[in-house]
Amino acid sequence: MPKVARILAVLLLMTAGLVCPWCIRAWAGTLRFGVGSVTTASLTASATLVGLGIGVFLARRALDARLARTFESSRHWAFLAVGLSVTALFGLALAELGLRVLHRPFKDDWVPSENALGQFDPELGWVYRPRASATQPFGDARRPIPMYFEGHGFRARAVDDDAQSDRPTVALVGGSFIMGHGVTWEESVAGQLAARLPEYQVVNMGVQGYGTDQALLRLRRHVKELDLKVVVYGFICDHVRRNANEDRRVLFPGARFLGTKPRFELVDGQLTQVARPMRYEDLSYSRVGAYVDVLWTHYGPEPQPALTRALVQALDAEAKAAGARLVVVNWHTGDTPPELCGPRPLDDLGVEVLSPALDPPEGWSSWVIPGDYHPTPEGHAYVADMVARSISLR
Repeated sequence: MPKVARILAVLLLMTAGLVCPWCIRAWAGTLRFGVGSVTTASLTASATLVGLGIGVFLARRALDARLARTFESSRHWAFLAVGLSVTALFGLALAELGLRVLHRPFKDDWVPSENALGQFDPELGWVYRPRASATQPFGDARRPIPMYFEGHGFRARAVDDDAQSDRPTVALVGGSFIMGHGVTWEESVAGQLAARLPEYQVVNMGVQGYGTDQALLRLRRHVKELDLKVVVYGFICDHVRRNANEDRRVLFPGARFLGTKPRFELVDGQLTQVARPMRYEDLSYSRVGAYVDVLWTHYGPEPQPALTRALVQALDAEAKAAGARLVVVNWHTGDTPPELCGPRPLDDLGVEVLSPALDPPEGWSSWVIPGDYHPTPEGHAYVADMVARSISLR
């Protein structure tokens, strides 16, 4: 008869070691994940497993004797193994069915603002509809913001203000910060750069919810249509998380999005696209697996910035191939310190990085839309001034 109790005790103690705070810090480098600090939960789980392990070990003889009486032969052990396997499979099937009936883990409780202006795109995931326009409320004050998109789907001053192929161009790429979420065109970085640099055409390719990967692919799509001189990429730390993800519902289980997104990985040191966007109605997946993905994403270790760094280098190469230069705005506001993704994570890549939060003006931390985490017109103005000075000096 195998010494089952001893084996179980060892497994419990090994698991306790794996989930203790010191071990988590060793393999993850942090105890702060998407839900905040997991120190208390880690200590509780580790202490509970240690207690169970010690209890099983102390009672090993009684437990082994009880098991020996219950399972007198190897045939009984085989029945036990089969029974446990069937029970586990039945439980998984029941959980899968229950999650499908309850529409979990994704609930579709709210619709992102970009959906009203966007459409699914098989290469980028989602883009703005050409010639679209809408006025939407933002922040606690529900301030109405008019938004217009020209023929390419770029945010513009008006729906007929199309980007021209023969004008020297400053192209802005990135997510909602660079797109101008919650501010008017005139207040946004793009609008203010257009006013400060009349010798350039300013094209805003930013799209709400984009990561660095989508910014790169959007630039590649339009790079030959424009006379590029400068590419400005608006980086926020959340891009590190977005770049590691291909289904935004995992990050926001209550939101209704238009589809999945592209995803890259570093394969043998090379940037390689491993996932392409899909409409949700065409996506087949396990609900149990999705729940595990949600839990791992929110409670597990944060992704490392190596992939994001490689994507920024690819942006730089794309800009240089077009005869332009890349300027990165390492944009942090409010309670989001530059150290969230490591100390100045992009400063050693050989590209120009502007970091307004490293030497901020008075009031910088309060230049956030109330009830939102996006920058106010004052924040856009300060960043636009930094970018304009950088462009004018070269």
